[in-house]
Amino acid sequence: MAARDIVDVAYAALASRIAGDKAAGRYVARVALVIRP
Repeated sequence: MAARDIVDVAYAALASRIAGDKAAGRYVARVALVIRP
């Protein structure tokens, strides 16, 4: 694999992880809002 390919894959993985973290954060906030009395 070329170095550029590795960088592209790593960047895509990082971007998807950041997006996933944001979605998970919204989900946790929503659940906490429901659970909170």
